[in-house]
Amino acid sequence: MNESNSVGNVASGRGRRGSVDPDKKCDYFGLCDSDDDGYGDESCPEFSFRTVDTLIEAYQLQETGLGPDKRASPSIGPGNKPRKRPRQDVPVGYPTVSSLDSCPTASDASEEPSSETVAGRIFNADRHLVTPASISSSSFSSSHSFPQSLKVKLSGHSRCVNMLDWGRGPSSRLLLSSSMDGTFRIWNVLERAECLWNSRTRLQTSECHGGSSSAVRCARWDPTGRLIAVGGYDGMARVVDVEAGAEIFSEVHRNAINSVLFHPIESHVILCGTNRCIECWDTRDRRPSPVRNYSGDIGEIQDLLFLKDGSEFISCSNLVTRDSADRTIMAWDYRTGAVLSNQIFNERYHCTCLRAHPSNNWFVAQTNGNYVAVFSSSKPYRMNKKKRYEGHKVGGFWIGCDLSPDGQFVYSGSADGFLYVYSFWKGSLLNRLHVTDAPCLAVASHPTLQSTVAVSDMKGGIYVWD
Repeated sequence: MNESNSVGNVASGRGRRGSVDPDKKCDYFGLCDSDDDGYGDESCPEFSFRTVDTLIEAYQLQETGLGPDKRASPSIGPGNKPRKRPRQDVPVGYPTVSSLDSCPTASDASEEPSSETVAGRIFNADRHLVTPASISSSSFSSSHSFPQSLKVKLSGHSRCVNMLDWGRGPSSRLLLSSSMDGTFRIWNVLERAECLWNSRTRLQTSECHGGSSSAVRCARWDPTGRLIAVGGYDGMARVVDVEAGAEIFSEVHRNAINSVLFHPIESHVILCGTNRCIECWDTRDRRPSPVRNYSGDIGEIQDLLFLKDGSEFISCSNLVTRDSADRTIMAWDYRTGAVLSNQIFNERYHCTCLRAHPSNNWFVAQTNGNYVAVFSSSKPYRMNKKKRYEGHKVGGFWIGCDLSPDGQFVYSGSADGFLYVYSFWKGSLLNRLHVTDAPCLAVASHPTLQSTVAVSDMKGGIYVWD
């Protein structure tokens, strides 16, 4: 049996023609374009294999995505270059959404069932949803790297939404939102896309934070996913046990509370950021004074972030003096209250949002200079001056940012109504998604699902992308 017959027999056994026409353009397996082998759009020089085993080995390499090379196919002579496989790029472009009305919309239920408690609705029902693999439904998946399309719009807040935060642990399918309408709400996004918890109806008070005219500035989950810390412009700080549906801690401050944060290990400890002061409270202690104060000429605190094991934390404020922001970002020792560094960010912009990289070696800060800066989370907390994420617009709004669970992407809101997606390592703009005509404020990336991101706007809408 000669060489051409060997090729023909094997090829015919795979449902292809047993001969090769020398006048036709063939691929590097000796198969012509009309054979529908998936490589007919581009031709390459014809060659023959010496043995049947070499041909079979080449087919196996093709199936594994390696393709034949000189080591696997020694019969490929000089000048016969194997065809390169098509490059599988991540699709980059602007997703087309015909209208927001075409997307599923969730709103508050007019009547809440009396037979179910808050604990039953949120924690006791569907316990199997706790695992990351089962959290994903048919609508939310991790098949792509970053968001591509709008999945659901959540309606219920009457005024702008200041902050969004996904739950942890058993609450990882729940989204927490705080709004200027004086309420904070919990949304079941991944299952029924409905509002499960409204502070105005769930708490034993008819008014939350001094009435509808007092805004809820911030709301955060604790690491266990069972407690919520809330701060408002009326100076009221609350800790709510969502499972019991009761308020377990409340304190009134002299100034508005712009940021609250649970300790990553000691979940009974919260930090409250106000004007020129950061207060540390122990929710188990009923004394009317904080456990520790971190004060000084630090301006109005905008956001807080714990580093490492909770022994250090970062604060950002709106203090800018003499064209320098030497105290805009500060590092603190949690135990002693000492300032570890106040020379972290020396540009003439203040920062509005802090987020830690999943590897905990970096953290990013949203600045009002229309860019997101990246810093080292180890002393001396140096800023990376060669890399920044710019292209979005801040325009004086409180614009948030966040990172994907694997740390590959940086998400940022924008005053032009777009969600911007950047590459963390390269600093390049990968995509921008048109969310709404109003400024996009808060951004929250799901802690488990790679491509699920929630965005809020000035009109009270919440948009979940995947």
